[in-house]
Amino acid sequence: MNEIVKFIASTPEYRMWGEWNATTVSFALTVILTLVLQLPALTSQARKIWKNREAVGVSPLTFVAFFTYFAVFLPYAFSISSGAGVFNGLVLLTPQLFILAGVGRFKGFPGGRRLAAIAGGVLFVLAVAL
Repeated sequence: MNEIVKFIASTPEYRMWGEWNATTVSFALTVILTLVLQLPALTSQARKIWKNREAVGVSPLTFVAFFTYFAVFLPYAFSISSGAGVFNGLVLLTPQLFILAGVGRFKGFPGGRRLAAIAGGVLFVLAVAL
């Protein structure tokens, strides 16, 4: 718990909070857009896949790319102490994981899509390791 408090205190967003500057405004906009636009859309997609037990019209490659981006971006956001980046990544990775699990279960990852999913996993491991 102490490490979480230390991380929050180290972010530029926390240190500059209360001043109307680009850092504060961009953090506020990131939180608002994440919670109002991105999270509801991803949650709706995940619910639809699991409720209907099918992934018709869902591109596996698109969601592999999205998930890989956020999975790689999250360690980077931690490394630069970006509160907005960490918030965005943590909030959006979970619904994307459910979408990918649903796509994998109900549609599968044939051919090159399977290779892309594996490459995404390797990129995440490399981002954490480096």
